[in-house]
Amino acid sequence: MKFSRLREKRGGQVFSTFLFYGVTVPVVFSILILMMPVVFVSPKFAFRLYSRLMRVVLFFLNIFLGIRVTFENLALLEDLKKQYPCFLLAVKHQSIVETLIFSLFFDSFNIILKKEALKIPIAGFYMKHMKFIAIDRNEGKQALKSMIEQCEKSVQEGRPILIFPEGTRVPVGQKGVYRKGVAVLYKNLSVPILPVAHNAGAFFPHRQLSKKPGVITFRFLPPILLGLEEEEALATVEKSIESACQDLASRPERKG
Repeated sequence: MKFSRLREKRGGQVFSTFLFYGVTVPVVFSILILMMPVVFVSPKFAFRLYSRLMRVVLFFLNIFLGIRVTFENLALLEDLKKQYPCFLLAVKHQSIVETLIFSLFFDSFNIILKKEALKIPIAGFYMKHMKFIAIDRNEGKQALKSMIEQCEKSVQEGRPILIFPEGTRVPVGQKGVYRKGVAVLYKNLSVPILPVAHNAGAFFPHRQLSKKPGVITFRFLPPILLGLEEEEALATVEKSIESACQDLASRPERKG
C-alpha cells in the first residue's frame, strides 16, 4: 500500500506519524551511536554526519508523512555567504525542522540553544562536540555576556550563527516577544542578519502527534546590513519575519 493512500484512511495520518518516528529514530540514533568514537577523534566529522542525516530525515518526511521542504530566495543566502564569513540567521521558531535544516547549507555553523538541550542523550554529546552555544536563561545578564563571548569565538572561526529571536517555539499563526539578543549580537559582533520565515509548524507542529502532509517553505528575506541601531535592527527583524510568515500562511496549501 502506498503511504499516501494510508494517510487518507481514518487515523492514517497518526499511524503514518508512528511509522515515521518508528523508522527515523532507530536509524538516526543507531548511526549516531556508531559514529561517536569518530567524533572524539575528529569533531568536524560531526557536521558532515549532521548534514548527511538531515537528508535521511527529509527522505523519511516525504515517504511517511508526505512532507516536502522547499526554499525561496536561496540566492540571498548564497550572496551573503560570499560576502561575509559569518552572519546571524534569525529564524522563526515553530517546530523541530528549522533546528536541523540549515546543516544542508554550511560545512560548519553554530546554534544558540537552551543549556538543557545538552542533556539530551546522544544528541547532547554531538551538540557539545560541535560547540553549539548553550545559554542558561536563569543567569540573566551573565547569560547575555556568555552568549556574546561564545559568539565572538564563532565569528573568529567563520561559523554563521543560528538564533531564534523569540527565544522559544511559538505556535503557527502566533507571534512571541522578539528578544533583544539578536540585536545585541548584531551590534557587538558587527555582522549582518539574514531573517528567515517559514511555515513548518503548519505541517510538523510541536507536541502534536498527528503531522500534516504538504510543502514546508523556508523563505530567506533581505539581509539587514550593518549600520542600524539595536532597536531599529530588532524591529526590522520582527517586521520582516512576521510579514513573510503571514504571507506563507495565507497561501493555499500544497500537497507534498
